[in-house]
Amino acid sequence: MGLDSELEEENDDERGAGGKTASSCLMCCMGLLAFPLVLFLLMWNEKRFVCKNKVVLEAAEKAVWVECDAGKTQDVFAFFTCPVKQSSLQTFTMAAFNGDVDSNVSADIPFSFTAASGSQYVEMYQCQEECTHERRNDKPVETCTYTMVWAHHKINSNEFVQTKDAVTARKVGCPAFELVPSGNPEFPRNLHMGSSTNFADAILAGKGNDTSYTINHRLVQMLVPTEPVPLSAFRAAFTGPLDPSSGVNPWTRPMVLAASSLAVSVTGTHLESCAQPAQLGCIRLSFLQNKPADVSVLAHVSSAGEVGPQTFSGGWGCEASSKQWLLPTKMTKDEMIASLKEEGQSSVWVIRAAGIILSVLSVFCVLQPISAAADIVGDCVRMMPCGSLIEDKLEGMVDWLGCGISLNV
Repeated sequence: MGLDSELEEENDDERGAGGKTASSCLMCCMGLLAFPLVLFLLMWNEKRFVCKNKVVLEAAEKAVWVECDAGKTQDVFAFFTCPVKQSSLQTFTMAAFNGDVDSNVSADIPFSFTAASGSQYVEMYQCQEECTHERRNDKPVETCTYTMVWAHHKINSNEFVQTKDAVTARKVGCPAFELVPSGNPEFPRNLHMGSSTNFADAILAGKGNDTSYTINHRLVQMLVPTEPVPLSAFRAAFTGPLDPSSGVNPWTRPMVLAASSLAVSVTGTHLESCAQPAQLGCIRLSFLQNKPADVSVLAHVSSAGEVGPQTFSGGWGCEASSKQWLLPTKMTKDEMIASLKEEGQSSVWVIRAAGIILSVLSVFCVLQPISAAADIVGDCVRMMPCGSLIEDKLEGMVDWLGCGISLNV
């Protein structure tokens, strides 16, 4: 009986040794694959950082400050900070955001604003389902709750849970939902759902129309719309919102929104198709703009005052490139250079930190067969007097050695 027990324990050790060897070899292969990939990531990150800084430093050295007079600037890499000619800003109508879905949308919704860039955000008041799963008395139980939310995309109510409890919860959380055969209704036909953004083709910066610099479309795209467009001045243009007493409910579809079905909200921030409180199917629109008073530009200026990208030479692993920069504020050249240097610094350091951690883990995985060998030897040593103590010391020493090698690579 004692011999059988010893043989069984020996067989267990052999199977354990085989499993440890296989898993360590797998981790070693993963480490050998991951380590060069991590090195490539770190090299790419450092190359990007060095090449970007090279371009910025070259710009700081070669760009010359010029006045806000394009007539005095002749084919030069220049820096200027000038006021934006407000008359050159683009007038954004509803067609700028929805013209491809309805050519008459500007006539139906008489609203416009002037800016370098603008965006429209369209939302609908809909029923939203949230379900949780748990076990009660060893049985799976699904509990669903329903709330009304403003969403920029249609929530597919056809996939809602149809149990008795869910239907009851919907009647509480989403009033009027059961009155609509299709559930959450469709968006209006003449509007894009969600966010739509547009930019001016070009704007002028300078002191006069004939002597201003022409800021190209690519630079204008750096002026991301972030400032809410005030709508209070347009109250008289809208005679809505929808009146349910007329037989047209907020969820009635198909729907084409117009001035007669919209109203400016009390806060002056939205166009709304419903009076408050909002109901299922209500639509609201909001708008953002970027209307800078001044711009600071670092770019090539032609003899005609047109701004374009400046070509930078390559070298030391960096390819030749063409760059131009714009910031929507008044600043000095040194301030703009400092701002460009800071741009993207956080992502560089995040990739550095992640790369270092991953490289250490990769090397540690490569060394796993050594740790596995020490573990197997430790299993044999454990049979000797004081073997457990020796096993722990041996395995601990090898693990610490592996950590030390990994950290020093």
